Amino acid sequence: MAVSADRLPIQPLPGLSSTAVAGVATGAASAIAATLAARGAGHGRGGVFWQTQGSGKSFSMVFFAQKILRKVSGNWTFVIITDRMELDDQIAKTFKACGAVSESEGDECHAQSGAHLRELLRGNHRYVFTLIHKFQTTELLCDRRDVIVLTDEAHRSQYDTLALNMRAALPNALFLAFTGTPLIVGEERTREVFGDYVSIYDFQQSVEDGATVPLFYENRTPELRLENLNLNEDIYALIEEAELSEEAETRLERELGKQYHSRVTIGWRRLPSIARANRVFPGKHSGLIVDYANLFASLEKELAIYAQGHSGATPVRDKAQLVAELRKAVEDTVTFCASHGVSIAAIEHVAPGSIERLTFLADAVNALISPDPLRKEFLAHARLIHTLFQAVKPDPAVKDGGYKREPDRDRVSP
Repeated sequence: MAVSADRLPIQPLPGLSSTAVAGVATGAASAIAATLAARGAGHGRGGVFWQTQGSGKSFSMVFFAQKILRKVSGNWTFVIITDRMELDDQIAKTFKACGAVSESEGDECHAQSGAHLRELLRGNHRYVFTLIHKFQTTELLCDRRDVIVLTDEAHRSQYDTLALNMRAALPNALFLAFTGTPLIVGEERTREVFGDYVSIYDFQQSVEDGATVPLFYENRTPELRLENLNLNEDIYALIEEAELSEEAETRLERELGKQYHSRVTIGWRRLPSIARANRVFPGKHSGLIVDYANLFASLEKELAIYAQGHSGATPVRDKAQLVAELRKAVEDTVTFCASHGVSIAAIEHVAPGSIERLTFLADAVNALISPDPLRKEFLAHARLIHTLFQAVKPDPAVKDGGYKREPDRDRVSP
């Protein structure tokens, strides 16, 4: 059953600010222009839509598809491809939530088997949702030129036998890759298969738009002390004493090199997982990366690629900056309270639970509770401190909020 081409997603997009929605819509427009150019050229490489992890990539798919339906004439069919069941379900739910398809339509065009996929592609559906694993043969399923394939996380599964089967099944389709992982230098396969970037929504931009939260880094690698400062020389001496053959020395060198390369490679493959700490959640200020293996130093250059649309600086900041933000927030709040006759230092100086302290607190409440704009400004300061405190702990720095100081006896009470 075909969906009306005039239907656009009208429901609010959860988790995305209006600025982020505007960015997604702009990216979709750029991708459409590139895809139509590819159709005219006849090569089918629609391009790569890179949108950083957690910033609404599936919403971009909806924007792209719905705008094509509304702006470009044709009997379009969109085949949404993923390589994991949870992603397959998640993207289908997003299209339903945005109103692109109804619940019943979404279920009807969600391939449950290879045979069902064959039936859907030979029918007349606006959308078909499927795992790439359903393409088990090279059988021709649809040779229409108005089919657009949207692949999620294209770098993972678009170069093997299943991908070849898919392209054989859809020989005249246009292919557009959606990925949260940037094309790193030297990794050219995605460009060869899909073309170059048609839209970039990088880490830094998504943070500025509120689509993701900033990431902070803390190194907890155990501190080791090297007792033997001549360790390298001793190892070389042992190798010499072993009188290894040239072949054995070459093999040893190769094995040691493999270990280092494996460590860095594993780290690179973890980058998408590291980046997922940026997901937005109510009350969440930031994500924290804790490094117990000292991998971060070798990954800084690669991490910077996640921000390459801007300055190219690494999108992950040292946790010390977060601690500094907490101290600054506390200092600003102390200054704000002092400007209204409330001395935080004086309150802290009095014994907890004492009548004197309770009196100070009651006076502080009276000084800050009205008028309404004053109360709201104070609560905004308090919320910021609470949010940063939650983000920093359990760092020992939270024990020193930066406000313990000698009381100002001239401003003890309001």
